[in-house]
Amino acid sequence: MQSLFHVSHKHVSKTYSARDGEWHGTMIEEGPKLSGAKGPSKRIDLFGRYDAVCNSFQLRARQTLNCSGKPRPSLCLARTGLLIRRTQMPDRRAPVSSVFYPGDLFTMPQIDHANISAVVPSQVSWIDHKTVDSADINDLIAALASQCERQLLHANVVSLLSPIEKVASFLIEYASRLGTPAKDSIVFDLVLSRLEIADYLILNGDTVSRVMARMKADGVLRRLTGKRVLVPDRAKLYALTPLAQELSQALSEVS
Repeated sequence: MQSLFHVSHKHVSKTYSARDGEWHGTMIEEGPKLSGAKGPSKRIDLFGRYDAVCNSFQLRARQTLNCSGKPRPSLCLARTGLLIRRTQMPDRRAPVSSVFYPGDLFTMPQIDHANISAVVPSQVSWIDHKTVDSADINDLIAALASQCERQLLHANVVSLLSPIEKVASFLIEYASRLGTPAKDSIVFDLVLSRLEIADYLILNGDTVSRVMARMKADGVLRRLTGKRVLVPDRAKLYALTPLAQELSQALSEVS
């Protein structure tokens, strides 16, 4: 079955056609953003300087970024929305192994049975690293090093902490990247499902539900309308994880 993908930017417009997918998406100029979404503006500005060779496109909610053929990008940037990486397991489960927030850099999976998809409508840009000026390479290396540090911190979260400490650590990370702070509180749209959160934290869905219910009962969280969640007092949430200081330090680099 033929599929078409059109990518566009200020100076270049291309269309790719392939059987069973190369790039899948639709042409955009500007993508939608989650309420309060923010990311490292330096990285986004860096990609903006390469508009002539940088392709941007839109993924629909729950659409997979498919790059099984050419052209394969060297480096991708999540501009808006929220993306997750899954790896297909032998038992056919596909747990979430990574979450990409606006401003995060990533590469396409190099192994079979792994994919990246949008949780909500998301804008992604990609660029060939060979086109990046040598003066900007250090900025990219620093950005990737920062993300590696956060990945190592996440590994500590999932391997060392209790369920309530894991969920609290995740909510601190998520709210810091996608929330809207107001004095001591912060509000955000929790668009990841209970099972996706459980996958990311190596828990089961029932455990996540029990922990969230306990947090609500203790006044740490308050469900507003739809997927919107309020943390009335961030200090209470931070008190639930022994890695609060480390998370604050790591996340301060991308705020």
